[in-house]
Amino acid sequence: MLIECMEKIGEYRAVRALRAFLRSAWFLALVVLLMVLSNLFSLELPVFYLYLVLGLLIVLFGDDLFPLVPIVLCCYMAISYQNNPAMFPAGSAKPAAFYNGAFILQLTFLIAVAVLLIAARLIVILMRGEKKKVPALAVGFGALGLAYMIAGLFTRYYDFRTALFGFTQIISLCGLYFLFYYGVDWKKTEKDRFAFLFTILGLGIFAEVLWMYHSSGELSVILSGGAVDRGKLVTGWGMYNNVGCVMAICAPAPLYLAVTKKRGYLYILLSMLLFLGVIFTQSRGSILFGGIALVLGIVAMLVASKGRTRMINAVTVGALAALAVAALVVLLCVPTFKDAVKEVFAGIFKQGFGANGRWEIYEEGIEQFKEAPFFGVGFYQCNAFRWGDLPETAFLPPRYHDTYVQLLASGGVFALACYLLHRLETVVLLVRKPTLEKVFIAVSIAALLLTSITDCHFFNFGPGMLYGTLLAFAEGSDRARLQE
Repeated sequence: MLIECMEKIGEYRAVRALRAFLRSAWFLALVVLLMVLSNLFSLELPVFYLYLVLGLLIVLFGDDLFPLVPIVLCCYMAISYQNNPAMFPAGSAKPAAFYNGAFILQLTFLIAVAVLLIAARLIVILMRGEKKKVPALAVGFGALGLAYMIAGLFTRYYDFRTALFGFTQIISLCGLYFLFYYGVDWKKTEKDRFAFLFTILGLGIFAEVLWMYHSSGELSVILSGGAVDRGKLVTGWGMYNNVGCVMAICAPAPLYLAVTKKRGYLYILLSMLLFLGVIFTQSRGSILFGGIALVLGIVAMLVASKGRTRMINAVTVGALAALAVAALVVLLCVPTFKDAVKEVFAGIFKQGFGANGRWEIYEEGIEQFKEAPFFGVGFYQCNAFRWGDLPETAFLPPRYHDTYVQLLASGGVFALACYLLHRLETVVLLVRKPTLEKVFIAVSIAALLLTSITDCHFFNFGPGMLYGTLLAFAEGSDRARLQE
């Protein structure tokens, strides 16, 4: 913003170096590292203040709002286990910081300042930049937002809280999409930025996965030879299923770099490492559907690779597959290792292919859809499932663990129709004028949509923000090509 007002500032070497750093993979790594430190050691406020300082530098000296992408995403996943409101509610021995007035006051201040800074920078960008067309997904998002906000209309359940939750839902899905559509100069954005972002973010979440075993006490259980309770694998922003979903979204990203970078086989190893993180979350849906998305990514990588790179990538995949099979045989056939695996993954073996109560939730959802088939019964009528110690008056309601049951029960056929319109628009966006970036973005989005078949990820704020960001990168890919 200062550069637009005083153009000579942009000529200083220090300013040029700062702007280059803000768009680099090193900056992405710094933001993710701060997220990990916050998550592990309950440093939310110090890290958020640092994020605000970085945001100020971006607003004053950055080319556009692109460097804000990792900061906004990481804020959500920086919350520590000790500050999880579901695990440490008000009245507990040491309640989460979100029940502390001083913490809330500072957090409100940080959010308010951040919003003002972003708004000011966006206004300058829009005033001085090219006039952009209406985003490709605007109609679908608008319809879906309306459906969310009127969910339960004409029933005794509809109230302001339902409309407010519907509003926050749609903002989590499309807020970053619109912000980055208008606020990023996609011509200046390297095509591989989305892959670096989700690869580095995945590595940060992998560190949080390992820390879950420590913070929950399950690492001590493993070392003592006991059975792990996966229900205790919780971090500040969710439990094992939530973390597994994010890991599944990130896991295919390095495969894009395996096509476009030298020594691509190293990025294949990174992708497998991230999927190992999915396995360690012990989320069955994330392992199954994330595995399907990963296979799709591997196929896309091998098809897109050329010449010697394809041969090396194929050999790497083959070697890793053989190693995985050999390891599986050893772990399941050698008694010592077999017993250890059964103890570590006791929750998965105990649950097997069971639905874990989901059929009862689905049945309740269908019954509530029958009660109000056109607009549904809103978001607060699911009584079949409530995780943690959150009270019934909590803003975040229990949900139906399936996107389509949730849509029908909460918003009726109107919500389902609006969702299908939005889905049609996203498919058109991703398949029209296909690029390699769009293919891998589609794979990551598929990981979210597939895991949401058996869970409520599409109605969680964190995955929604990742979803909107991926769609912004997809449309940004189109805009960059138009400007070339």
